[in-house]
Amino acid sequence: MMNEWIINGIDSIDDSIIEEAISYKRTRKPIYFAAGAVAAIAVISAVLMNMPHYTEPTITEMDSGAAQTDDSYSGGGTKYGDDGKIILSDADISFTGTAITADEINEIIEREKVHIASVIRLETLGAGDINISLVGYSHLQTDNNTVSLDFVTLPVFTDDRLIGEVTLFRYDGEIHCSPAAGGSGWAAKTEIFNQNPDEELAFVYVGQFSEYMIAPDNTVYGMWEGESPLDDVPDCYTKYATEHNTFSFNKMIADKNYVTVPADVSNITLQ
Repeated sequence: MMNEWIINGIDSIDDSIIEEAISYKRTRKPIYFAAGAVAAIAVISAVLMNMPHYTEPTITEMDSGAAQTDDSYSGGGTKYGDDGKIILSDADISFTGTAITADEINEIIEREKVHIASVIRLETLGAGDINISLVGYSHLQTDNNTVSLDFVTLPVFTDDRLIGEVTLFRYDGEIHCSPAAGGSGWAAKTEIFNQNPDEELAFVYVGQFSEYMIAPDNTVYGMWEGESPLDDVPDCYTKYATEHNTFSFNKMIADKNYVTVPADVSNITLQ
């Protein structure tokens, strides 16, 4: 599964770098990052942000309970038919892990907000105030129709423009965070939110890396041109939307459910 792949990637990074990059010091002193620490953040963030830039073949439905046959093969947790198309699970939606609570989100974001904003600002030239959402979503993985509650994505924005995100995740008994920013994908997501101002969009992963957003009218949005892997799924919003993988950008802003780090506040010095 994608989430296991992320954890395996984290495990491959030297512990001292992880300690410097994502451990959460309860000190008020500025955090100074060596090049290795910034590289560790880049590795983890690239896993998360670059996923929308990978494409997958068109996918087909799999009969409920059908086993993988000799004319299919597996890539990671993703199964493909002999025609090269991804096989979607037809299992009922299930949930794994323990949901990260609102109190836990508030605690870690309040403690790490300056650090998060500083990392985001490194990849976003000219950004003003950095706003970090206190509500988010946990992606549904269509390989097995499972939502991993140990992961939650929190959008980051300036004004009304999305510029990044923070993924919180449970690992080794603690909650950590990985900021992601840079690239053109945030402008595309901003436009998708703008096209659905009052809607709760459902967030799913197809295959290991492809992120899609589904509107209540069953419009499917991806980060690239061309056919959507979910186009052939009837009433796909009803099929995939849950309380844990849906999110409304405008509602979050209207509810003022975010914290702000002013433009002149930073705690990162590159050495």
